[in-house]
Amino acid sequence: MKKKPGLSAKKLSRKPAAALKAKAKPRARPAFRFDLGVRAELLLPMKDGPIAIAKNQFLGIKDGVFEVVGPWRPGYEKECTKLIDGRGSLTMPGLINGHTHLAMTLFRGLEDDVPFHVWLFERILPLEAALVSKRFVEDGTNLAALECIRFGVTTVNEMYFYAGATARSWSDAGLRGIVSQTLADFPLPEDKDLGTDKFKIVRELRREFAGHRRLEIGLAPHAPYSCGDELLARVAAEATEMGCPIHIHVSETAREVEESIAKYGETPVERLDRLGILRS
Repeated sequence: MKKKPGLSAKKLSRKPAAALKAKAKPRARPAFRFDLGVRAELLLPMKDGPIAIAKNQFLGIKDGVFEVVGPWRPGYEKECTKLIDGRGSLTMPGLINGHTHLAMTLFRGLEDDVPFHVWLFERILPLEAALVSKRFVEDGTNLAALECIRFGVTTVNEMYFYAGATARSWSDAGLRGIVSQTLADFPLPEDKDLGTDKFKIVRELRREFAGHRRLEIGLAPHAPYSCGDELLARVAAEATEMGCPIHIHVSETAREVEESIAKYGETPVERLDRLGILRS
């Protein structure tokens, strides 16, 4: 009995590679409606302010925007590139830290429970002069970013030295915030590297981060007691011209208020108002 003709392995191997590849068409990836979905057993939306918890909800996010916030329904899990199962958890907006010095995580625990004047002038300022560098700020900010992510803080209002290093680290972490450059009438740790023209630094950073979706650059005169009238008045003028926010310490202690009245005849807030800081 004669064998029927067929294709041998040898003959298959002689077929052009292009012909073999043409037969194996790649499967098209499914088009997902959402980049990220969250199934929220308990949702605290904080819409319009009141505290009201909604149960068994869904949040669908596309291109960084909430496209859907509403009741969960079966099938949503197939419409998401990634789905977070929030059952057993509370889903809520990210927390906001309204005043922080991110890199100072590296100073945590130093000189607790001492008067503010002692803590700042006798401990922290000398330590900053001796230790703070660009690397210090980068490391401290990265540590702070990890802590913020772990505990649900998504936005900060930041003021410190080496604002550019802080802003770049914060951007890389995927977090939001206003990062402001510190100014004062005393020497700053960054002066040796960046010079003393802080307004130039802020203008350059605002150009670098113009249009950034999560970050804004601002001006941060340290405090009324560390900035003279001339510097504060210029901050007000520059902020108005650049359209940038101002971040400042004010009236932190009774001593500060008393010393301001003795020196200027007005409280720190009244002085800032006179110099245009509160109207910028």
